Amino acid sequence: MQTTFMKLAIKEAKKGARQTFTNPLVGAVITQKDQVIAKGAHLQYGEAHAERNAIAGSVAKFPITPDLL
Repeated sequence: MQTTFMKLAIKEAKKGARQTFTNPLVGAVITQKDQVIAKGAHLQYGEAHAERNAIAGSVAKFPITPDLL
């Protein structure tokens, strides 16, 4: 299963091709119980990184409520 998620992260990373120099290509996948919750990529130099974009996507699906903090 982890191989599938890693392949998905690599696919996400490729979305930033030729746009993130001098930073590396980075993709992120957030999972829970073998389900993809969110994914993200670093799409543009100087902009938000993959992890932040993935977290933003997960919060959009699963809003953080005070009882989770």
